[in-house]
Amino acid sequence: MKFLTVLNENPNEPQEVLMESLVDGSIWKRTGYCNRCGNCCGDTENIFQTEDGNFQPISEPLVQVVPGKCAYFRWDENGLGTCTGRDTAYYHAGCKFLPAIEAHMIEWSGCNYTFEKVSDAQ
Repeated sequence: MKFLTVLNENPNEPQEVLMESLVDGSIWKRTGYCNRCGNCCGDTENIFQTEDGNFQPISEPLVQVVPGKCAYFRWDENGLGTCTGRDTAYYHAGCKFLPAIEAHMIEWSGCNYTFEKVSDAQ
């Protein structure tokens, strides 16, 4: 999916984001909020996707603290997932757009986002 725009950024309401499918050009609306389940913070390969769709290595090597999770991921004292890298290019180039496809909802059963197809390809 390619991020298009945020429709609602009010922190007291579910976030709404428009995304375009890179497969067929259809437009999807993702609605929900991060419940900090940690499902989208899986193991990384020290790369991130830039806005033009290319992949680029991150500048510093990362070491996992939580096995099987991104090196920036931590569990807090309440058992909620926390990102310690929200100020990094890595987070802003990819992580903040997750989940990005409806299939993630099957893989990540704890996630509360939903997807709705808004239109077919232009």
